[in-house]
Amino acid sequence: MTFEYCNVIIQSQLNGKTCLGTEHIKDYSVRLQKCYQVLVDDLYSAEIIDKLVEDDVLRLECIEELKSCLTPQDKNRKLLRKLIFKYNDGYDKFLCALRDDHVNKDLAERIENTKVTQQDIHLLRIASIQKVLTEVRSKISKGDLDKIRTGSDLIKIVENKKIASDCKYIGLVKEFIQTSSYTGIQRIISFDDIQTDSKTDVDEMSKEEHFDITCMKVVDNFTKTVQYLEMVEKIEKNRIVLVRGPNGSGKSQYSFAYANEFSSRFPSATIWRIPCRSAQSMNMSLSILMSRLKIDGGRIHIKGGSYSCFQTTIKTVIVRMSDMNDTNHLIILDDVESPEIPVIDSLLKMVSETKNIYVIGTSNKRFSINHYRKYGMEMNRMTEDEAFLFFEFADHSREDVSTLARKLDFLPLALSFAATYIENTQTSIEKYIQLLENDKLSENDLGAHLLFQPFNLILQRLQNDLSVKVQCVLTYASYFVNDNIPVMLLKSLLPDFLSEGEKEAEINNLIIALSKYSVAVVKGYGERRNISIHSMTCLAIRKNKTQGQIKQEIYDLLKHYCFLMDLDLRLVESMKRNICFLSHATLLIEKFQSYFDRNSFQMKVYESYLCCAIGVTFRIYGNAELSSNYYLEHAKSIIFEMINFHPNISSYPFTSSDPMLHLKGCNILQQDTKIVFHKLIQKCDHNMSGDFVQTFLANKFRSSSEIELFVKYANGKIDRRDVKHFKLTSRNINRRGNLKKVFAPFKSTRETFLVELLISIMHESSKNKWWMESTNSMVTKYSNDATRMDSLTDSQFSYNIADLLQRYLYEKYEHFSPIAALVEQRDGMIGFLRSEKTISTKSLHKIIHLLKKLEEKGSSTLFYTYGVLKMAPDFTLYHKCMINRALLKCCIINWQKIKNQECLERAISQAETLNNIALEMKDNWLICMSIYLEIAETYLLYPTKKNISQAKQNYKMAFELQSKFGGILLTTEYHFNLYQQYIKFCLDFGNFKDLTVARKISVEMRERCVQQERKQAIGNNLIKIEERRISNVSLDTNII
Repeated sequence: MTFEYCNVIIQSQLNGKTCLGTEHIKDYSVRLQKCYQVLVDDLYSAEIIDKLVEDDVLRLECIEELKSCLTPQDKNRKLLRKLIFKYNDGYDKFLCALRDDHVNKDLAERIENTKVTQQDIHLLRIASIQKVLTEVRSKISKGDLDKIRTGSDLIKIVENKKIASDCKYIGLVKEFIQTSSYTGIQRIISFDDIQTDSKTDVDEMSKEEHFDITCMKVVDNFTKTVQYLEMVEKIEKNRIVLVRGPNGSGKSQYSFAYANEFSSRFPSATIWRIPCRSAQSMNMSLSILMSRLKIDGGRIHIKGGSYSCFQTTIKTVIVRMSDMNDTNHLIILDDVESPEIPVIDSLLKMVSETKNIYVIGTSNKRFSINHYRKYGMEMNRMTEDEAFLFFEFADHSREDVSTLARKLDFLPLALSFAATYIENTQTSIEKYIQLLENDKLSENDLGAHLLFQPFNLILQRLQNDLSVKVQCVLTYASYFVNDNIPVMLLKSLLPDFLSEGEKEAEINNLIIALSKYSVAVVKGYGERRNISIHSMTCLAIRKNKTQGQIKQEIYDLLKHYCFLMDLDLRLVESMKRNICFLSHATLLIEKFQSYFDRNSFQMKVYESYLCCAIGVTFRIYGNAELSSNYYLEHAKSIIFEMINFHPNISSYPFTSSDPMLHLKGCNILQQDTKIVFHKLIQKCDHNMSGDFVQTFLANKFRSSSEIELFVKYANGKIDRRDVKHFKLTSRNINRRGNLKKVFAPFKSTRETFLVELLISIMHESSKNKWWMESTNSMVTKYSNDATRMDSLTDSQFSYNIADLLQRYLYEKYEHFSPIAALVEQRDGMIGFLRSEKTISTKSLHKIIHLLKKLEEKGSSTLFYTYGVLKMAPDFTLYHKCMINRALLKCCIINWQKIKNQECLERAISQAETLNNIALEMKDNWLICMSIYLEIAETYLLYPTKKNISQAKQNYKMAFELQSKFGGILLTTEYHFNLYQQYIKFCLDFGNFKDLTVARKISVEMRERCVQQERKQAIGNNLIKIEERRISNVSLDTNII
């Protein structure tokens, strides 16, 4: 929460009250907080840090810690984090250091002149909470402490454990937490209440929390009804209950309430929600569940818009959960769109044959009659007594409540909206009924009408309580996946002129208002907060809009997702951000496509771009290669339809033992790429506006490494304040003529935008098809030649277009080099090394020569993509890594041919070079795990004691990365290759401790695998491991 933005709700709660413990909050702490944003942006901290170490304010080891930060802003944040809780003399020495530095002198004056008010101390909200937590931590177990995730959790612990006797004090803290920022509790627990500006760090984000018990929150005014008890009775008796009822009857809330009770009874249970609105949402949930259950899916993939693979996947999941028979498990099939489809029938039959799996299915449509007779129940209305429970907050007459309940047809959601409105506005029931009657809605469906009316009244109140800026955010909620809306997405929709603190305050206000009126439930904390709202709320918001408004908002959101989601997912931070928005972007493409203007050139471009971003994300997602293929093919077809081109795919397959011919493909393909290239240039020349490009450049989200690159090559002409929320501002774009190293020639960007987009699509499609073929061959022992050739064809297509792009730009803009041409050459060579079984010495030398030229070019040239700088000298880490990875492969191939000492030493030397590069990459890149495996394999070509130790260290780092990426589903080959290589290492060179670890990993892998061939291979490994463990070979003879 910023000090500039005053939260009315919190102020009203604190007026006239003494904030306990405020004597611990010093003025200097408040001043640093109030100046936080300007210090992060403007502080030049190198000399300041040295001075603070010299004055014993910071420890010597802090220098390395601070220098390791990726950006100056990160370094300043970490420095302020250390200073905020220092004693007064630390603050004074910090000020002195600023005054003595001519660059930072103005900052010292600004901090000293910052006023501190009593209200500031209230809003800082550290001391009173620290006092509570100090007592709590000393009096409860670590297990109870770990359960504190919300303000309510903290208060519950305080009250239940009778930790404090001062009721007034407890009440004040409870009131304070409930009206404070929902991120406050995260900061409370860590004793860290520093404001933050824009974040790209999403390390704590997990895909599981979208579907596991953490997402199943219940509204505060939830009431257990007769129908809820009937549902519990049925599921306890049969382990399956199928709940049918109209929208707003409480089906999902009752399911979540039962899930939370189930979790308390069976703490180790797997409790999983499968949204059943579409095949896509079902399979997305299942792919993550497979990872949760450690299932190696092999050929089990997701295909957009089809239920074809669902049955195989769910069977695998049911078998695994049934085998986990030490506890019970719960699956919630939520909002089933088509209850009578065969896969639902099959799932219920499979579950009925188990003993430890429970299922709740909810739908507003009828389930199959055979299942419904045994497991079904209707859920529609509350009783009069149950309705009265909603209104116990005041002395309402039973007659008035009954009149209102009948008016709302006893629908739980409608009554919930009514009760929260009446409580928060102090309106009488009689007045509320008058408001309902005055609300005119042209809605044919009576049930929907009864829900829309109460919500409309709440919507009117929300418009009074919220700023115009955040009201606009709320209007977009109707196009999101309603039960999982990340705070990060909501913040991104606020205007960019707001600071991050102001955005936080606006979103906190929205969350408070939505929770107050029981419109939303908040899950998680900090940047991991997600909002869940009822699907009828989304529908009601849309019902208040015209078709024209909906079309415009769909278009705006389509653009917005294109700005947020990246096509380059090499960095872990970019990949995790894409995953955060994936389900919402997918919903927009699948559900709202009918609102797309098929005559709009710009909309087609954005749709193709977003489909490519979705496809790229699914490729990394895990068990989702077919979904990736579905969206990448759709993106490709949009481009080809725009230029009326129909590729003659059957004529393209071509391969060669010569690397350059392998790269270029057949003559027909080369001719077709020329036709496509010139058509794309012509299309852009006629249709691509300068405004389109300018909007794209100014709004595209940039990673922290890209921002660092821009600042470095702007020669001081980009102020860090010009890069707000990780975007280049319009001010930067407007003066791009003075920033020639950061921006490509504007006309070139406009001319070649579609060319670059098609290159991206083809490049990613080639990679994904390689994974599809690789997964198939690993599982079935047979390669899929057609898929492999499709992958090669896409690669050749992207290479030829990239080559034409480079020539075209060189002729018109001599100093502008597209990174696409460099990447396609480099990755084409890597693909050749990977796919060819035998490579001649001549070809190998040709490849090595080309790779070294590419490495040299990469370290001396500025490269651009989509109009901005992408790679430059001193920013070539990934390129160096990939080149040296390919060179290592060449060394290994050469050694396998000749097998002399010189070749071996060259391979070991190349592995050491690659190892140093990998360490420099600091695990921020997805490729690091594969690199560690390749380095380990190379060291074992010559297994000296030193090399074996190096190999073991690289295996260890690969396993650490696998654990770090636990929330990200890595592709099957990564898991199994890592396992196989490490087991072979332990059998050949491991000591007793290594073999014990290998046995544990093998048992886990055997549980993970589905395919019998792999289970058998792992079983054989276990036998060998046990033989080695019990052998009489002395441990002293082992090399490690």
